[in-house]
Amino acid sequence: MAKRILIYLCFGILFFLSSSSGKLLGYLLIPVGFAVGMGLLFLLKIILKLFNGKIVQKSGNLPIETSVYDGFILIFPFVIFAFLAVKLFGPGSGLPFMSAGLTICGGLTGMELMKKGGGKFSGMIIPSLFSMASSSLLSFLITLIKQGGIF
Repeated sequence: MAKRILIYLCFGILFFLSSSSGKLLGYLLIPVGFAVGMGLLFLLKIILKLFNGKIVQKSGNLPIETSVYDGFILIFPFVIFAFLAVKLFGPGSGLPFMSAGLTICGGLTGMELMKKGGGKFSGMIIPSLFSMASSSLLSFLITLIKQGGIF
């Protein structure tokens, strides 16, 4: 449970570091990022359960959930990198680290799933594609937030 909360909190902090301009209202992006992280990982688990029916029938949902959380715990170093980038280069410069973190964590989730019996396509390609697509969509969303001058 603590691992899940840490991952969601990392999503919130990355969302803030990627999109905030340093205004006080920017801190409201942390719970938004927390919720976005919860939604993305929930959606990833559903997709992986649909494509990995053998694992679900054999062992239940636990291997997929542990693969997702074991893969996404690696997002923590990217929070540190994004924090350093914001301190060195200014507000909002953490976006590349959020994108890289999501993509790498998706690939790591696929590797963890393949260790547990997932196929090449359903175990490795699906999480990687999902992570790349969600990284692109979040980058687009954060760019809209920055251009709108809201936070």
